Amino acid sequence: MHAIVGGDRLTACGGVPTDAIGSHDVGQVGAVQRIGGSAIEVVEVSLRQWSCVVALSALGGLLTAGCSAPEEDASDGSPGVGEVATPTATEAGAWDVSSWEPTVSIVAPSMTEDERLSEREEYLRSLAEQFELDAPPQVELVRWTMGPADDSQAMAACYTEAGFAAEVTPDNGIAFVNGGVPESQEAALNLANYTCAAQFTLDPIYRQEWSADQLGLLYDYWDQYFLPCMDAHGHMIDRSDQPSREVYVSSFHTSERTDWWPSDVLSSLPQEEAVQLGEDCPAYPPAEVFYGS
Repeated sequence: MHAIVGGDRLTACGGVPTDAIGSHDVGQVGAVQRIGGSAIEVVEVSLRQWSCVVALSALGGLLTAGCSAPEEDASDGSPGVGEVATPTATEAGAWDVSSWEPTVSIVAPSMTEDERLSEREEYLRSLAEQFELDAPPQVELVRWTMGPADDSQAMAACYTEAGFAAEVTPDNGIAFVNGGVPESQEAALNLANYTCAAQFTLDPIYRQEWSADQLGLLYDYWDQYFLPCMDAHGHMIDRSDQPSREVYVSSFHTSERTDWWPSDVLSSLPQEEAVQLGEDCPAYPPAEVFYGS
């Protein structure tokens, strides 16, 4: 059994799902604990379930009103739903994410080291509150982690060193192995989470709220590369609930956001198959493309 901690989804703002008893912001990932039998099951929580909407602490079951039927959207010159500009490869094994041409050029935000450290201080303060650490330890920064993949690798190694065997999942989440974490170790896990996040803190440039350009880029990547790639590998994903690009981007940071996250399918597949698929069909565009360089 693997207890999934999270996926490659940056929490653009904080928040705890309403049914959570605790929150684990594992680097860039949102995840929650739920009591299940004698163990704490750490389960994957999509970015869409975290609060980035007006007057809501979590989306939960409120997403049904935000779904939109697919419609054409060529207003910005990008391919609309049904106008997929895919790479030429059509056979499984012939796909290469570098063949996809980004539709938007993202410029990474500029931050001074003092600004980074200030954001880290605020981030750790919020973690201490979430984990109910009245006297959190003073932990020196070992290094900034540079992007989701680097962050997940560092955090998984840190968890393992702290006694919680963990590994990175195909979508850059973290999974606790050996049956998950016993409920009796909840406090120790919270402390390890805080300590690891303090030692290996995700560079704040990767924590900024996703811009309209980034959301459009993500939509285009899924529409033009990920979905056709999965189809070529025998996993056709239903597009009936795919919104238009315009609707997806404009509603993302509102209570009307659409419940569309096609890369979720990877987390439902057997680990070995998901790993193999992730090599040809990554869940997200390359970090240097999505966040800028």
